[in-house]
Amino acid sequence: MRKKLNHFVLSTLFAFSIAIVTTSVWAKVTPELPPAPTNVQASDGTYGNLVEVTWDGTSSEGIYEILRQGEGGGQIMVVPYFQTYYEDIPPEIGVTYSYWVRSCLDGEIACTSWKGPDSGWANFCYALSLSLVGFGDLDGNPENSAGCIAGEYIENEEVNLTATPTLGWHLTSWTGTDDDTSTSTVNVVTMPAIAHAVTVTFTLDDHTVTFDANGGTGTMIPQVANVPTALTLNTLTRTGYTFAGWDTVDVGGGTAYADGATYDFSADITLYAQWTTLPDHTVTFDANGGTGTMTPQVANVPTALTFNTFTRTGYTFAGWDTVDVGGGDAY
Repeated sequence: MRKKLNHFVLSTLFAFSIAIVTTSVWAKVTPELPPAPTNVQASDGTYGNLVEVTWDGTSSEGIYEILRQGEGGGQIMVVPYFQTYYEDIPPEIGVTYSYWVRSCLDGEIACTSWKGPDSGWANFCYALSLSLVGFGDLDGNPENSAGCIAGEYIENEEVNLTATPTLGWHLTSWTGTDDDTSTSTVNVVTMPAIAHAVTVTFTLDDHTVTFDANGGTGTMIPQVANVPTALTLNTLTRTGYTFAGWDTVDVGGGTAYADGATYDFSADITLYAQWTTLPDHTVTFDANGGTGTMTPQVANVPTALTFNTFTRTGYTFAGWDTVDVGGGDAY
């Protein structure tokens, strides 16, 4: 019996020994956190319709999370590790929000603590209309404030204006600018907190017509205009000639203009008076009972009559008349 008991004990111990199972033990490894962002800043009305959040960061992997907090709760936005800014369009323009930033590994398995906050708000955008009178162009630079659509600006944005008149036109006035007294082609408008309008006025260039007597006498004041206008009526004279109009060439053959004709005043010109010689007329002297002869006198301008050389016995010369017995025009 003793031997059998020992054999049973040994058999039992051997059976228990081969039933033992070993289990591995693992220690949890905490992932290394990415560098935390620093210098979190949010723009204060610098941009229209958005807040720019910036920070300093040196992460080489993972993401950045941006938390916006304000009335109505918070919202988290995500950008990749190589981007250290975020342009946020907040729920309401002009309302101040608080911003935090933190670094995270992908999947948010590990994040730094939130850094910040800094407050920021988005500005309103206002429309600027540019118009002109006359012919030319008007441009504004920049074309818009950051965050605003083309032609819209935030309050106090300075817009540089450049006006370019079409050939033959020139700038005469501005309205709605910082200096409406200027006649320069450049100006500035500082945007108010309301829709605003700027207008530039272009006017046709003036042109001058100079009148040349061209052998005649007298003077005429040069005529200045910038639209089609009737020419000043002639006041020049020339002895022995009649006025025959104007020409752009002194001897004629250029462009002719009648007295009082319309000129378009599209360019400066000189007009030369054109003259036509008066016809000759003859005075015939009749002795009318006297003796002698006198050569007929020919002229086309007022001229002193030839002195009488006729004689008549018993008479003295008493002058001339257009009627033989007198009673006509006496000279």
